[in-house]
Amino acid sequence: MDYYYEYENLDNSEDIGEIDISSEDYYEYSGYLTAESFKDICYTCAVPSTTQIGRYIIVVLSCSLMYHLLRSLLENAWPSKESLHHLSSMVCGFVTLYLSLSYDWLIVLLLCLLAYTLILIISYYKSPHEGMGVAIFTIAIQLACEYFMKHLEWQKVRGVQMVATMKTISFAFDFGAKDTGERSTVKLPDLLSYLGYVFCPTTCMLGPWMPYSLYNQKQRTSLKNLHWLLWTFTNVTLAVVFLNLSNCFIPWLRSDDLLWLRIYLDALAVRCSHYFISFLSQATVVVGGVPSQKPDYLLGYKITQPLNIEFPRSLHSLVRCWNIPMHQWLKKYMFRKLQIAYGSYFVSLLFTYVISALLHGFHAKVHLVLLSLAGFTYIENSLRATLAHVYDSCLEVNDCNRRCTYTHCPRRRKWSSDTLLVRFINLMFSNLAILNLAYLGVMMSDNSISNEIHKYEDLWKWHRLNYIGHFINLIMW
Repeated sequence: MDYYYEYENLDNSEDIGEIDISSEDYYEYSGYLTAESFKDICYTCAVPSTTQIGRYIIVVLSCSLMYHLLRSLLENAWPSKESLHHLSSMVCGFVTLYLSLSYDWLIVLLLCLLAYTLILIISYYKSPHEGMGVAIFTIAIQLACEYFMKHLEWQKVRGVQMVATMKTISFAFDFGAKDTGERSTVKLPDLLSYLGYVFCPTTCMLGPWMPYSLYNQKQRTSLKNLHWLLWTFTNVTLAVVFLNLSNCFIPWLRSDDLLWLRIYLDALAVRCSHYFISFLSQATVVVGGVPSQKPDYLLGYKITQPLNIEFPRSLHSLVRCWNIPMHQWLKKYMFRKLQIAYGSYFVSLLFTYVISALLHGFHAKVHLVLLSLAGFTYIENSLRATLAHVYDSCLEVNDCNRRCTYTHCPRRRKWSSDTLLVRFINLMFSNLAILNLAYLGVMMSDNSISNEIHKYEDLWKWHRLNYIGHFINLIMW
């Protein structure tokens, strides 16, 4: 349920040319966008953009490869010395962060040391609320840092801190009390293991979140299997393509004549920037040797699924495919814990989105989008579940599977008149999800509706659209 700006600010130091791949200034080429031809856009925007980001890509991939080689060497030489594996991960992570953020990343190390100290204290007193206590502490500290630190200084490390916070919370839950209230029988890993996990170079900069068990898994993707070269090349290529789409070509196509086309393209540019980060993250994970249970033939480890986002069956499926690891994190450590505590689907869903919003910091845009999305997905899920039950048809938010029990199932009766109607209704819901995606996405773009400066600029964007997305979902409710 992390939808926008998860890794928004990844500032790079002078060592790699002062490239901030996620700041608003980096994605603004207003002087280039006046070019009249596709060729001009390529030469004045796409080529400089690719050249600049190429240096950053080399740094993060080189650090991930160095970690993979070093870990493989240590495992072959001293297979029983796990502390060496954690040490190599920590050191390589520190190098990655230093090359990218200079000394600014040390605040993240300090916050992680404070969090681990809290984990030790709670573990010593055998509290059954270790995971939730650490979650509240780490998110509160993150918000406090954002509030008291200078804006530019915090923006440099915010994405790194967000990933570290997620890892710390899952670490506390995994080695704390179980859902039954009993203590975990697994011994709490030491500080070196924790720091190696949090600062693993394959995920510390761009993410994604991964569980400690996956990080500590000895079976890695072998460099002898040349499939990793194909996966790396494909992911890096797609990352650069989506960067240039977001940065150059979509703004070039933007027209002021058709309102909803402009809104859709602005939201698409935001999504393409997310795809850029996701595919680059997939490349670092592949180079770092992180194993995947079901690797994709062309991509390997999958973080996002753009086709399921651009052409969704429902908002629920879109949410699930936006950032797969973070969706799993929120579902396992937040939604299910809250559902056990409160027993209410709506309350658990709402608080899960609230936690996701707080992880992003003090961003009114993100909060408005995520809280609206919480309501939209709940309404859509309730409506489609009711329709599916009343009409005994495959109309739920998720695709039907082979065990589908509905009478009117397009999977079993592909071209009958009743299943054609089911397909049509599902298509209408898909179009509605695309409309909602554009409506919510416009909040994240700059000056999509108007160049006017308004006191309540964020809400003004939806006001200019007469809050059509909210009204449609209110009618559905």
